Amino acid sequence: MFLFCVKKTKKNPIKYITDINESSELRKAGKSKGMGEGYEKLELDKMESQREAKRRIIVRQGTKTRIVNIEDVIYIESLGRKAVLHLKGETIEYYEKISSLEEQLYPVFFRVHRAYLVNLDYVESYTKREVLLKNAESVLISKYRIREFQKVLAK
Repeated sequence: MFLFCVKKTKKNPIKYITDINESSELRKAGKSKGMGEGYEKLELDKMESQREAKRRIIVRQGTKTRIVNIEDVIYIESLGRKAVLHLKGETIEYYEKISSLEEQLYPVFFRVHRAYLVNLDYVESYTKREVLLKNAESVLISKYRIREFQKVLAK
């Protein structure tokens, strides 16, 4: 949800519409005129909805749409142009780029290999060649990503 406001510029008396979320001037003006609490609530609601969206993956398979919680996903595998979500009791296959999933699911998931995104909550152990997951499956880890993986796990 975006909140828009009409503002006069100092140089040009023509009014234009601006987005409050990007305008620090309006933000300050709103707070000084008693809009602080309401505006802050809108900000918090927006941030909460963004967090909620990051906790879910929307899977479209033909005409069917399914919402999957990321807590249920153990790892994601890339097979050609498809992404395979490996859940506790099933796998879901659909068309999606693993790079877009990587951006969407950061920092809960880490890309250990060009073909795998791993949910860090399910990592049991790792060697220099593979990551062992809590469901007893293992996935390959790239030698180029092992150091960064170690740093992320240490946090």
